[in-house]
Amino acid sequence: MDRTIQTFLRNASIAFLMVLAIACKKDDDDDTTGIAQILVVNTEGEHVPYAIVEMECESSIDKPCDVFVTGYTDATGFYETEWTYNKVLKVNAYKVVTDTQVLGTLPDTTQVITADSTCGETYISIKTGETTQQYVVLYECN
Repeated sequence: MDRTIQTFLRNASIAFLMVLAIACKKDDDDDTTGIAQILVVNTEGEHVPYAIVEMECESSIDKPCDVFVTGYTDATGFYETEWTYNKVLKVNAYKVVTDTQVLGTLPDTTQVITADSTCGETYISIKTGETTQQYVVLYECN
């Protein structure tokens, strides 16, 4: 009789632990976020640091599409952001480089500031539970 009770308690404990393990397991279907990774490069393929990245929602299946986000790439030209629900985003990136020249001799000097802009555009499709990568190539802006 003692052996029957021990076997019953052992089996009940194992069953309880299995139910507890299954109940505590994270359900991957609940993941409603997707990650967008943007790499900004110039026409030579070099990474563009500290470029401005604008992401605007163009289409959404699950939820309203009234989103506009602005961010900056890091020192390696990389920008990452997290989104909820499926979306198609229009990605604009640009970089303005200014140069200042001082012409003449003191006290008659003139300062000339020139700006050179590069910009690019692409689209990215965000899916929940996935990481999506996209390149943006910057060309000269008019």
